[in-house]
Amino acid sequence: MTAPLATSDFLSPALIQQNATAAGLDQAVIAQLLALAERVAATPALRQCTEPLYAQTYQRAETGIEPAPEMLFGAEVNKLYLLLAVDAVRQLRAVHQQRGIPDAITQESYGALPMSVQRFAEWHAGQIGLEDWVARYWFGRVVASGNLYRLGRMEFILAPFEGNIRVYRHKQSGQVQALAEAGVRFTADGYLPYQFNAPAYTHYGWRQAEETAAGWTATLDEDETHVVGTPISPYGYALATPQQLAKVAWELLLRNGDTILDMHIPNFMPLQLDLLQASLQRARDFFPRYHPERPFQAFVCSSWIFNTQ
Repeated sequence: MTAPLATSDFLSPALIQQNATAAGLDQAVIAQLLALAERVAATPALRQCTEPLYAQTYQRAETGIEPAPEMLFGAEVNKLYLLLAVDAVRQLRAVHQQRGIPDAITQESYGALPMSVQRFAEWHAGQIGLEDWVARYWFGRVVASGNLYRLGRMEFILAPFEGNIRVYRHKQSGQVQALAEAGVRFTADGYLPYQFNAPAYTHYGWRQAEETAAGWTATLDEDETHVVGTPISPYGYALATPQQLAKVAWELLLRNGDTILDMHIPNFMPLQLDLLQASLQRARDFFPRYHPERPFQAFVCSSWIFNTQ
């Protein structure tokens, strides 16, 4: 990962203009970011807040910020988060250049910024900005790492698999079966209870899945010849009746910790099958060529789109 800038450089009008323009932000948005950066640069109290915020976002610094950005910036705090996110464009470009990634793919990958700005505006009555968690996580960690690649319809990130399941394939028929790892808790209807993040998810109208006494815990037992565990239906929920797989007939394809291509579904494009197929094929060609050191085991997607509500 390329080094983040000093705060004074991060507020450079020339760099803001260059990176925001490269990412495709509207000039009206860029003008507001430049005005905010000028005010921050000229106001010591604002700079003293912005410097540790930048370090938190890009260097994972644990320094505290007093007073909080929301107190100092008020209604402009989301615009500040967008200003922070603009530097992720520079960092992504630097990493891609080091890896010899074609400029066209880097340019596609910049699309994460204008799409996030458009989404924020749609959800907040046309305001300019980003949510705090989007700036810190998606841009501070994912985009700035240079590991985000937009290849047509989908975005891809090489990452370790974090799902608590194992996936097996029948050697003759090709049938695929997933089993939950031991100890995973499910609700009575076989879904995962999840931690509800109200600020992030209220927009979707979700309710929190409550874990009740009727819930249950997955089991997984394995010996030299068989694995017996809690099967996952292709429709996305766990089944309480255990399933036995003979190792002579089933091969293990995927388990926690394996390298996968984590897929993100960008906004503002249709989910047409031909677009998805073309994007997946591009990924199958791209990653072995530019990341031969990290062969991936599977495509994985974890999205609010799959929430049963």
